[in-house]
Order: sequence, then structure tokens, then C-alpha cells
Amino acid sequence: MKATLGPALAACFSIAATMSAHASGVAAQGASAADPAARAVLDCHAQYAKKFALSSTAASASEIATGAEASCKPEMDAYARSAMHMSRSNADTMPFAKTHQAEMVRALKDYAFSYTVDAVIRARALP
Repeated sequence: MKATLGPALAACFSIAATMSAHASGVAAQGASAADPAARAVLDCHAQYAKKFALSSTAASASEIATGAEASCKPEMDAYARSAMHMSRSNADTMPFAKTHQAEMVRALKDYAFSYTVDAVIRARALP
């Protein structure tokens, strides 16, 4: 089962790696590839982090990341639908599409949280 997650997670992490290389800017021009729904989630988290990193200095990075999860729910819901479509479209994952989708969504949620914490820390560390 884990072998089938590889390509999907690799796509998410590829997008995230490209985006973190451009942490000071919200849009990552090189990340247009793999999964636009996953990119939309990370874009939303980046925008939220940028907006609140300096304006809410009393909030911790993890509190801002938690707020981003709530604020970016529509984007995550769109990714969940996309993940289900991908799971049902792949003959290897079709028999357990719901489980596969849940694992993909959990992996992106975990990464998006960490990505947001990192974006807040980087924004606050800049001179």
C-alpha cells in the first residue's frame, strides 16, 4: 500500500520543496506542475502565514498554522476531491480508494502545517 503513495506524496513534496525555495514570495513559478489542488493548499497557507506572521506577533507559529488550516479548508476540500479522483483513476489504488485518499489528505495536512510554521519563522526572522 505504501508503494502506491509514493508518486502522490512525491508530487506534493516536489511542489512544497519548490515553494519553500521561494518562501519570501507566495507564488512559486516553478511549482505549476504536479497537482494544482495541492499547490492551492500550500499557496493558501503561505498567504495566511505572510498575512499574520508580522501582524500577530503574540500568536505562535503553530497557532498561525492552526488558523491557516481553518482558513484554507475550501482548498483542502478541493484537494480531497482531487485525491479521491486520483485514487479512483489508478488501477493500483482503486480497490482501497477511500483509504488512499485519506492518507494523501493526512500527508498534505501534516506537511502544510509544518510548511506554515516554517513560513512564519522565516518571515519573522527577516530583517
